Amino acid sequence: MPSLYIYLNEEFRWKFTLFDKEVLIGRDHRNHVVLPQPNISRQHAVIRKTGNEFVIKDESGKGLQVNDKSVSHATLKHGDLIDIKAFRLVFKFDERNHGYDSVKGTAPCEQNVDDATLPISLPDDQTQPLFERRSIWVTAGSDKGLSCPIQGEVIRVGRSPRNHLVLKDRSVSSFHLTITPKKNGVEIEDAGSANGTYVEGHRVLHATVPMGSEIRIGKTSLTLSSSMEEQDKKDGLLGENLERIDDFVLIEKRVIERSLNAHRGDRKAIAKVMGISLSSLNDKIRRHGITK
Repeated sequence: MPSLYIYLNEEFRWKFTLFDKEVLIGRDHRNHVVLPQPNISRQHAVIRKTGNEFVIKDESGKGLQVNDKSVSHATLKHGDLIDIKAFRLVFKFDERNHGYDSVKGTAPCEQNVDDATLPISLPDDQTQPLFERRSIWVTAGSDKGLSCPIQGEVIRVGRSPRNHLVLKDRSVSSFHLTITPKKNGVEIEDAGSANGTYVEGHRVLHATVPMGSEIRIGKTSLTLSSSMEEQDKKDGLLGENLERIDDFVLIEKRVIERSLNAHRGDRKAIAKVMGISLSSLNDKIRRHGITK
């Protein structure tokens, strides 16, 4: 994916992925990449995609510094350095990777319901394999109840229809954040949003967080969900594209009950497999009224 790695005073701040054919850069909040300093123009520069080339053009009348040379425009190559006052933007793009063009065909979550499960090891005497299913749920906001399976390499979240999880919340940016599955959780990256990304109340630009975490973007709350199910059930009960939080709560309860039976009540093992803390698992057990 073509991206800008953005530094302020030589300290890395965030990564912005160039999904759009035109990306605006400046201090005004309506830009795609917002550089909030008074000595930067409201719209300072623009990057346009033409074919497989990305061209940056000065919009400020003050010129740009690309690889320490003052230019009015330049065709960007992998590793180029763009200096805008105290900010340094590093352009990264492997031309051999055609992932950018494939973004055009991205389907929103309602249509993207392929297998999103991961195999989980079991005790020696358990013959039926369990699978972990990961999802992101909208738990508050105008899109409450919407969900998206966490599968593939990167899940994009924002208002643009080219995201995997498409939100209506006007306080959410067109491309707000990306979610990348990891072994023990997910990697969260703010995509240069105007209102920021918050995990458990703390603003983050880039972080690896466990399943069960709550993410706040604009007026929308997202929850990372992880559950386990038997192989012969994963294309049924948990393989459906669930539409209501009530359904999810019921399924989560059943999964925890079956996991307690499969692991003979070993809560530490279950929490480890689900990628959540033991205290989070205990809270879920109490909330669901499970007595085992």
